[in-house]
Amino acid sequence: MKSPWCCGRVSSSERARVDLARIVNAAHRAGCIAGVDLAHSIGNMPLALHEYDADFAVWCSYKYLNAGPGAIGGCFVHERNIRAAPTSRLQGGGA
Repeated sequence: MKSPWCCGRVSSSERARVDLARIVNAAHRAGCIAGVDLAHSIGNMPLALHEYDADFAVWCSYKYLNAGPGAIGGCFVHERNIRAAPTSRLQGGGA
């Protein structure tokens, strides 16, 4: 089983963009599944998750999408991961 690994697109403390393509590539070379936390970048900058080759990404919408408290979040799963494990698909609502 591959180890999960996650990083953010923006460093809040540094106020700098992270080179996700390079970091995701390094994670893949190390045999990791690469995930991205987009809480501080969704709505702030263009994103290209397929271009970065991220395996998955998650984000909230209450911050920079201006949705407010209690708003929904989002999740991206690269299609290669869905095809690789069709029996462990994402399910919700008590399915």
